[in-house]
Amino acid sequence: MKKIPALFILGSTFIGVAACGSNNSGPAVESPSSLSSPSSETTPQQESPFISAALGEPIEGYDSPVDLAIRPGDQAQTFIAEQGGLIREKQTDGSPGRTVADLTESTEARGEQGLLGLAFDLTGERAFVNYTDLEGNTTVDQFNIDDDGTFLVDSRRTIYTLTQPYRNHNGGDLLILPDGKSLLVFTGDGGSAKDPERRALDPTSDLGKIIHIDISTDEFTSRLWARGLRNPWRASYDAPTGHLWISDVGEYDSEEINVVPLDRSQGVSFGWSAFEGNEVMNDDQLTLHQSLTAVEPVYTYPHENDDCSISGGYVYRGSGIPHLGNWYFFTDWCGGVVRALCVTDDDTTGVITPCGVVTLGTATNPVAILPDAMGQPWVLSQSGSITPIVPANS
Repeated sequence: MKKIPALFILGSTFIGVAACGSNNSGPAVESPSSLSSPSSETTPQQESPFISAALGEPIEGYDSPVDLAIRPGDQAQTFIAEQGGLIREKQTDGSPGRTVADLTESTEARGEQGLLGLAFDLTGERAFVNYTDLEGNTTVDQFNIDDDGTFLVDSRRTIYTLTQPYRNHNGGDLLILPDGKSLLVFTGDGGSAKDPERRALDPTSDLGKIIHIDISTDEFTSRLWARGLRNPWRASYDAPTGHLWISDVGEYDSEEINVVPLDRSQGVSFGWSAFEGNEVMNDDQLTLHQSLTAVEPVYTYPHENDDCSISGGYVYRGSGIPHLGNWYFFTDWCGGVVRALCVTDDDTTGVITPCGVVTLGTATNPVAILPDAMGQPWVLSQSGSITPIVPANS
């Protein structure tokens, strides 16, 4: 079995797609204890990784926000996708603005179903949406965008569909690659429990996969890019390192975060359903998984303290929050604790190693942590609010 270097391992079913509490008491370091704080006075401590962040005051008024996307341009815009089918512009203060697209006649928020993903191409002239249709099947549509950000209804075109055998594990994220010509679609394994039809590693099925769509032509050809995902719930691309980050929801015991260089991600296996995290799940899938280039989780955590369903997540690169080192924001839909994972990246070996986890606060049913056009990170909660991550004690 070929392996991309094991990225280190510490070590549910995704139930919803969530009102956030405010916690400004400052971060609590879970591990290791050697991480320094911003107030450290000695030079060695100041050179150690730290982050000083907490949750700000929630902004209410959204209806089950599930995704946030930035439309590039001279004046970049931020948009929030709501599970029921509306896409609304986020105003600079975080409050909901005008509706720019209405897909409520095409989808319905039922459990894990609904409008699930939103992305804009690099020109800001096109948008892509990922939703389950009224039969529960995955659909990806393209829209042309007016100068003010409004979706042009007459331009709508379906570019990808996928039959869903069950009502859960739809995935739903979308990611435009840096070449501007490629769209990645993240799919779940189709649902039920333990991948009953063994679809996640099956090369003849698009379930449990990353699917590549060529958006540079009108043909929109799709192909399998990577395998072995259960229910990837938020993926992101970290441009400074070239890494693809994927938070994948677990089954019974653990949640996991996967990291792989984007230029080495094609053809890899993330392990499901041969493995859940680091433990064997379906031993009849081991041979198939071992025949591929395996990506091992960079981080796993157990189903303890109410945790049961990870929500990603991106590497913070902004300047508004005091920090040193590389920090990946993530949370859990069930437990609601918002965390930052510290990682070190060895430029020579490419190995990523965790260096601690910091707790930033608690939200209710958080489904994503993503940055807006100003670089401000927001925690999206299914119950209808978005909460900024701010400097601690601000």
